[in-house]
Amino acid sequence: MTHWIVDLMMHSLFLSFIVAGGFTLIYHQAKKEKRKGILHVFLFAFYMCNLFYITVVREGFFTNETGVINLIPMVQMLENYKHAALQYPLQSFMYLVYNILGNIVWFMPFGYMLHNFVKRISLKKVILYSFMLSFYIELGQYVLRVGISDIDDIILNTLGGMLGYIVYRWLHTERKKDEH
Repeated sequence: MTHWIVDLMMHSLFLSFIVAGGFTLIYHQAKKEKRKGILHVFLFAFYMCNLFYITVVREGFFTNETGVINLIPMVQMLENYKHAALQYPLQSFMYLVYNILGNIVWFMPFGYMLHNFVKRISLKKVILYSFMLSFYIELGQYVLRVGISDIDDIILNTLGGMLGYIVYRWLHTERKKDEH
């Protein structure tokens, strides 16, 4: 397990430098920003590479002969939980928690970092962008036949992006209070 995490981080770090370099050139040409902008672009690229790797590349996960789509919320998640709970109660509970929290937590940085790239970002736009990114990830999983394209993931990812934005707004508001 640890070896897989180290590989993930190394691949993502390498891809981040490549992607961040391209993003940085484009971003700075358009904005003529300060050095702080380079860090934002790098962190966003690093995050996006990790997100892509964990959701689409999925080293060590299964592939399907035919794409699997679940369009009914909570059905697949509860079905997996019920099936596994009979044999492995603790593991199935942990899977359920990981599935729910993992999908939310993986998208929180997206909602948090969007303000660096979209002026006057609103909660509605964060919800829309989070939904769109999650939809394209699920579409990629379907086309590449990795994992299951699941409406639950889209819902939970969108919630994660929304929570990331709320955390950013709260921290930003608290920082402004401290400055006064």
